[in-house]
Amino acid sequence: MDVLNESTSEAANSNKLPSSRYKGVVPQPNGRWGAQIYEKHQRVWLGTFNAEEEAAKAYDIASIRFRGLETITNFNQNQVKPYMDNDKETLFLQSHSKAEIVDMLRKHSYTNELEMYKLKLFNAGDDDAARKRIKCHVNLMEGYDHQREWLFEKVATPSDVGRLNRMVIPKQQAEKHFPSHLSEELCKGVLLNFEDGEGKVWRLRYCYWSSSQSYVLTKGWTRFVKEKKLKAGDVVRFERSRGEEKKMFIDCRPRNVEVSGLGEMASRVEVEEPLSRVQVDDGVVRLFGVNIVETSKVQELHVYEINERDRASPAYLSLSQKPVNSLGDLVPFTNKIYTGDLQKRLGVTAGICILIENKPEKKGDRYEAIYSFYFGDYGHISVQGPYLTYEDTHLAVTGGSGIFEGVYGQVKLHQIVFPFKILYTFYLKGVEDLPEELTAVKLVEPSPAVEPSPAAKACEPQATVSNFTN
Repeated sequence: MDVLNESTSEAANSNKLPSSRYKGVVPQPNGRWGAQIYEKHQRVWLGTFNAEEEAAKAYDIASIRFRGLETITNFNQNQVKPYMDNDKETLFLQSHSKAEIVDMLRKHSYTNELEMYKLKLFNAGDDDAARKRIKCHVNLMEGYDHQREWLFEKVATPSDVGRLNRMVIPKQQAEKHFPSHLSEELCKGVLLNFEDGEGKVWRLRYCYWSSSQSYVLTKGWTRFVKEKKLKAGDVVRFERSRGEEKKMFIDCRPRNVEVSGLGEMASRVEVEEPLSRVQVDDGVVRLFGVNIVETSKVQELHVYEINERDRASPAYLSLSQKPVNSLGDLVPFTNKIYTGDLQKRLGVTAGICILIENKPEKKGDRYEAIYSFYFGDYGHISVQGPYLTYEDTHLAVTGGSGIFEGVYGQVKLHQIVFPFKILYTFYLKGVEDLPEELTAVKLVEPSPAVEPSPAAKACEPQATVSNFTN
């Protein structure tokens, strides 16, 4: 029995992870090392590191930010007073919130951001002047709740909260309040820190998309949308502290919740425009809670529909049981669609035509059509209206999904060879700028000889939109 107990004890000891000699460092089963610190009796996880010393250093950084310079650290350091010449790291720590420092440690970006901060101090010119500005900032941070200046609000569009994983910032507001120099750095994206009403820091990538000439918040935005349960029509507010550090704030409210009191807003905002007028996006304003379109921007989209005789379409259902096409006959159909230059496969059409009248003098029929155009990950457009087999006509655009959510307008149907080749020209309103992949194409002039490119016809990856509908 003693031998058995001794063997069991040895096995348990062999499976036990070795403890760290450093404070705040814990071993991980995968051989790496974790760092943690306790704040108000709650554990704050600082991240996982390859080396034990890296985890110890992360703890030291967090400990100095959480508890001040007098804290006990793992590595012996001289107790340097704040604002001394060689203590830019202390200034860096004091100029960021605890949550921001923890986020940097977890993402292993602390060292890079510290170096960028030092470079910023260097570029400020006189180090003494820079230190004075930062000291002022630290003093304000300690026990003073900054007043905020209201910057702007934006009503979230369907695409802002959809699958595109980005929010478009109105150009006027972006260039006024956010970094706007069109440098290579901004095109790649810069991280901006925003604090919400609960004190949580959101690190969002802000960049300029040259393809659509728009300023956007991208990486991190989807998490904000999900956690805040943001919906289309909800209002996103941006504010900034009045202190020299220009701390940014972001918050949101549901569409049916109004801001209480214009007087309260007026006390916090330096007004350049009427208070009741809030910019939503270029060409759109929010007046007394209602979105008003100032300019009706129309976007053209060309789409070829090709019946390649491989989808058993169209199918004629002769409900009238008469020898000629008659009222009530149904024609369900689905065909392939391509970009206007016939170089990319977009997806398919799908719908049904209801025969209204046979036109023997026109050698054709008049239908009432209800159908949709599917564009893969981009979404779909629905249309309804007269479908004539013998001449061009216009149908109403009745709605859509994805990037087309909220769309309206009309589409021209040009019969090239019925029912095998049709050119559609959409005139769309109510949506943001469409991707160049759909619109920046050179239209192939319609003729009975038009055919999609071999690559598009074969659905090769470079010749299709993402997850094209089949």
